[in-house]
Amino acid sequence: MEIIVNIVQTRAGIGMVPAAGLAAALCLGMPAAVQPAYADAPGSSGSAGSRPVAVVNGDFALPAIPAGSVNWGPVQGWSVGSTAGSGTAAGVGRYAGADSGHPDGKTAVMLRFPAAAYGFKQRLRGVRAGAQVTVTFDDSPGIAAACTPASVAQGQSYTVEGAGGEVSERTTAPDPDKKLNTLGKGVWRTGQTYTFTASEHEPLLTFTSKVPAPANANGNCGPMIAGVRAVQVPPPVDKTIPKTALPPSQAFYGNDARPVTEAVNYCNGAPGRCVFTPEKEYSYAYYEPAQINGDTYINCTRNALTRTRPVTFAGRSYGDLPAGAGLPGTTGTPSAMAQQFTAGTATNPRGPPRAPTR
Repeated sequence: MEIIVNIVQTRAGIGMVPAAGLAAALCLGMPAAVQPAYADAPGSSGSAGSRPVAVVNGDFALPAIPAGSVNWGPVQGWSVGSTAGSGTAAGVGRYAGADSGHPDGKTAVMLRFPAAAYGFKQRLRGVRAGAQVTVTFDDSPGIAAACTPASVAQGQSYTVEGAGGEVSERTTAPDPDKKLNTLGKGVWRTGQTYTFTASEHEPLLTFTSKVPAPANANGNCGPMIAGVRAVQVPPPVDKTIPKTALPPSQAFYGNDARPVTEAVNYCNGAPGRCVFTPEKEYSYAYYEPAQINGDTYINCTRNALTRTRPVTFAGRSYGDLPAGAGLPGTTGTPSAMAQQFTAGTATNPRGPPRAPTR
C-alpha cells in the first residue's frame, strides 16, 4: 500500500521565508498498480483552463476478470455503500469487455439496488472545493440474462451525484430486443456528461440504480456504466489566507476519510512508505509587510567596500500536522515523515536560511 501525500507548498515573498503550508495535504492511499484512467478525458488535450482528473480505475479493468459470467467482487478504487476500504463484495456486477456489449469492448459495471447502501462511489483525487468538474461516462440498460424484455423496454433509471452538485436523474436508452434468459448486448450511449461544482476537497462521485424492486430481478438486472473519466477547472488559489491560518490537513485511505494522526503514524512506520508530491497549482507566494531584520552598510561610493558582514534570514515552517510527524522544525534525528517530505519536495521541513547578503 502506497500513500501519496500531496503538499500545498507555500513560500513567503518578502524575505523568501520558506513556509511549508500543509493545507488539505495528506491524500489518497491506493495500491500502486491502480493507475488513473483519464488519458482520453475530454479537454485533456487543451480545453482552456481545464485539466484531467485522475479517476482511479475508471475503466473498471482491475482486478482482471475472465469473460463468460458476471463478477461480483470488489472493483479496485471504488467503494459501494460506505466509503470504507476499496469496495464491498456483491455491491455491483461487473462484465468483461467481451460480454458487456460495449462498442469499444470496455468492461462495465451493473448497478444493483435503488438504495444508498448500493451507491457506487469514488473520491476524485486532486480536486479542491470550488472546482468545476465534468464527468464523462457511457451507459446502457442491463444485459443480464435475468433482465426481462419489459424491464429494459423503456430504459432503466439511475442517478449520478458529485459532492456539491445536484442529484442528476438519468434514464438509459431502451432495449426493445432483449430476450429473457439470454445475455444481451445492451444499447450503449457514449459520452454522457455530468457537471458539478465541488463543495469539498476530494469530492465524492456516486452512481446509484433507481430501478424498483419488481423490475431489478433481485438485484440482478440494473443499468450499466462504463468508461468513467473527468476533467476540472480548478478554483483560483485563495491568497488572502494568512500563513499562520492555513486550512486544516486532511487524510484519506482509499475513499474513506481518516484522522490525520493515523496517516502520520502510517507514514512514520517506514522511511519509504509515503511519497510527498508538491501541488504546483496550489503553491504561491505570501507577500508579508516589510520588516527590519538587522542593519548593514551599503556602498554608495566608488570606493572599495572595506567592511562586510553576512546577514542571514530564516523563518519557521507553518503547518498543522501532529508533533509526531516531525514537521515543522524537526530537531534531532529526522522522523520518517520528515525524510519523506525532504525527498519529495527537495526542501528541508524547517527551511534553509537565505544566502548571505551584504
